[in-house]
Amino acid sequence: MQFREALGPSSATGERQERLVELLTKKKAELPTAAALLLTQPVALELLAMRLPKVRRDGDLVAHGRRQRSWYDGCLTRSVGADKAGLTILLDLVSAIG
Repeated sequence: MQFREALGPSSATGERQERLVELLTKKKAELPTAAALLLTQPVALELLAMRLPKVRRDGDLVAHGRRQRSWYDGCLTRSVGADKAGLTILLDLVSAIG
């Protein structure tokens, strides 16, 4: 949330990206090397600056949206004993709710 607020209220990706570059440039000496390298990666900067990038929407859908039971069935087949029984019950419950 703090990150989104730091980029400001604008919905325009270009404005948000400019603000992001300003913030990264200002704090460059304090950043880990990988974070400082973001300044050289326009595509990564754009993804970070977008108000709601597709990758975030997709992640939100998986985390909070409708799920397909088949996404989790593989976990059940690899589980054993009490874990498998417990996970099956939890999956049955989540599937019924979602």
